[in-house]
Amino acid sequence: MKPYLRPWDIIQIMKMTFAHHSHLVRVGVLLLFTATFVLPATGATFTVTKIADTNDGNCDADCSLREAIAAANSAPTDDVINFEPAVFGVPQTITLGGSELIIGSGTNLTINGPGPNLLTISGNDQSRVVFVGESSVASINGLKITRGNGFGSLGNSHGGGLRTHNFTSVFLNNTIITNNRASGNGGNLDLSNSTLSVTNSVISDGTSGTGASGLFAYSSNITIVNSTLSRNTSGAIFISNGTLNIQSSNISNNTTAGDGGAILNFGGTVIINSSTLNENVGRQGGGAISGVNGSITIDDSSIIGNRAEFFGGGGIKSYGRLTISNSTIANNTAINSEGGGGIYGRQSGSTLDIRDSILGTL
Repeated sequence: MKPYLRPWDIIQIMKMTFAHHSHLVRVGVLLLFTATFVLPATGATFTVTKIADTNDGNCDADCSLREAIAAANSAPTDDVINFEPAVFGVPQTITLGGSELIIGSGTNLTINGPGPNLLTISGNDQSRVVFVGESSVASINGLKITRGNGFGSLGNSHGGGLRTHNFTSVFLNNTIITNNRASGNGGNLDLSNSTLSVTNSVISDGTSGTGASGLFAYSSNITIVNSTLSRNTSGAIFISNGTLNIQSSNISNNTTAGDGGAILNFGGTVIINSSTLNENVGRQGGGAISGVNGSITIDDSSIIGNRAEFFGGGGIKSYGRLTISNSTIANNTAINSEGGGGIYGRQSGSTLDIRDSILGTL
């Protein structure tokens, strides 16, 4: 935003000038008329009017979502994309034509969809759906992202639905990210050195070849509130060297052939409050949660009916700092493993603090 002088600032300058240098009053008047036209830049609003994935370089009365994003990328302001109610007042799908939507580096953009029941953006199993460039801020509200396959910027392996890169901030509200896949990490979402806030949203049915098909996050800060992560087939969440704060959310029915069906933490800080982690499977241990180094704090939550198959910790496997209070850890099982149906921790230096909680069978 360019610096500017307010009219009352100019009036004060004129008063001072008149008092001490009356012969400069005319200059002050000229400055008044000039400065009042130097106003702060306001953001542009672009309206998507069709479902076709076209790009003719213009967002006018005939404007696709791709054209609207391109226009916002070119604008120097913080911009908004809306959707024409006459078109998007009924369920519509925007099917991408083989390439991802790119929110460019340094862009600040809000996309206001009409609701995930009315607007679906599909990668059509040909590309990633959305890429958010470096140092950008993207707020995505009221839509569904699906059928992305990870092909796009920074290689073709990670982040089927949405991928970020370096110093980005992404806010998801009332959004569904589902049924995306990647040959590498993050079938639904892949983040690197970023900040993510997920509110009133669903992340489900992701598939990936390696890490966490729900959300894969490296050196990132994640907040999840009042949201659901379910049926992800390589684990719901992986976090490394960052923070994960989960509040009033449900992470259930996720599976992985590795550790941590719901959460796998490598050296990060995890805080779980007033949430449910039920019926997850981590075949190598930690049916719900697995932690290597780092810390995990659980309060007022339930971890019920989770399963490990080959190593310990039907509910939780922790090789770091684990603190549990006012929570229920019950009906978890460790099959053909080293034990610890509820909690398993063996590594030297691990700590466990449990207070006012239930462990056992309900």
